[in-house]
Amino acid sequence: MNLIDKIIDMTGTLFARIAGLLIVAIAMMIAVDVVARNVSGTVLVQAYELSSYLFAISLSLGMAYVGLSGAHIRLDVVYVRFPRAVRRLLDVVALASLTLVSGFLFYLAFELAIKNFTRGVVSTSHLAVPLAMPQFVWAFGLGVFALTSLLLSIRHAAYLLSGQGDAADRIGSINPEKEIEEAIEDANAEGARA
Repeated sequence: MNLIDKIIDMTGTLFARIAGLLIVAIAMMIAVDVVARNVSGTVLVQAYELSSYLFAISLSLGMAYVGLSGAHIRLDVVYVRFPRAVRRLLDVVALASLTLVSGFLFYLAFELAIKNFTRGVVSTSHLAVPLAMPQFVWAFGLGVFALTSLLLSIRHAAYLLSGQGDAADRIGSINPEKEIEEAIEDANAEGARA
């Protein structure tokens, strides 16, 4: 499992960094367009259209990392009140649901990209971007998310079946108690600085 864990973590981190760079690129394109529009009255980059594509791609590339770090939305206020066995069952349901939803999103995105590729659909702007190009990259990000979710589900099930419940509890989740302790420490550090 260690090699698979390392590959999953490295891939998720790599794509999260790429997603972050895409967000920086979006900000730079918008800044260039704003300055150009105010200085010369023209638009240089077409930031609105391109940033739409890059934003969708960055979201899809970042989703695998969010799953790995346990940052997907969960009702931890309720979750921590259940016995450990119930929480583990809920984790199985959550990971299975995440895998199904991410797989379905990947399927739909890939199907859309294929249809637009075969039809030769382009954007309606004067850039006439072949829509399949950004859609394939978007679908790729969703595919990585779906694969990551599947591997997390398998790893979680393997830990549970081998009796390593504590290891299973750490997969794709943030420890709420630890998060509360860190928040208190941060607040105390801020109070000491003030």
